[in-house]
Parts: sequence; C-alpha cells; structure tokens
Amino acid sequence: MLSLLPDFNTMSELFNTLMQRGYHLCARIADLYIDGFRNMTVGRTLWAIIGLKLVVFFLIMRLCFFPNLLKRDFDTDDQRADHVRHELTSRSTPLSTDSATYLKSNYTNP
Repeated sequence: MLSLLPDFNTMSELFNTLMQRGYHLCARIADLYIDGFRNMTVGRTLWAIIGLKLVVFFLIMRLCFFPNLLKRDFDTDDQRADHVRHELTSRSTPLSTDSATYLKSNYTNP
C-alpha cells in the first residue's frame, strides 16, 4: 500500500515533521508579504494615506458620535456600575401580560 507520508516510527516524529512543514509555509508567506512591502515605491505612499484616513475617520467618529455618557452623567465608578446594572436588568424583563396576550391572540394558527 502506498502512503503519502513517509513511514514514521512514533507520533512525535510525525508531529515534528508536520510542524516544521507548517512553519516553513508560514515563514514563506510572511517573507512574500515583507518582501512585497519592502520593494514598494508608490504603494507605500498609498498605504500611508489609507492609514492616515482611517485614523482620522475613527478619531472623528469617536469624538462626535460616541461621547462618554457615563463619565458625563455620573461622578464615580460605583454610580456608573449601578446605572449599567439597572439598565441591563430592567431591559431584560420578559413580555408583560398584555403583550403576551396580544401576541397569543394575533399570531396563533387557526
């Protein structure tokens, strides 16, 4: 019977061989990307522009659209924690009886 892998005496020999092959593959892929970025001329400038645009974009998004409401509204960490705990527990309540009755009456199979 022909096998694709050479004959190994122990599982540790097989494991070591497979790990070496996997490492070599990862190293070759990393070398490909490193060499590609090292030899860039125009691409390096374009990547720098893209990086700068992403930093500015996320910085503006963070400052304008995601203000720190907990820090603004509460003075201590304990007050912030109590507020978050209250919001999480009050929103996780099950349906009220009126809602359950409405859903049961309008969404049952005839």
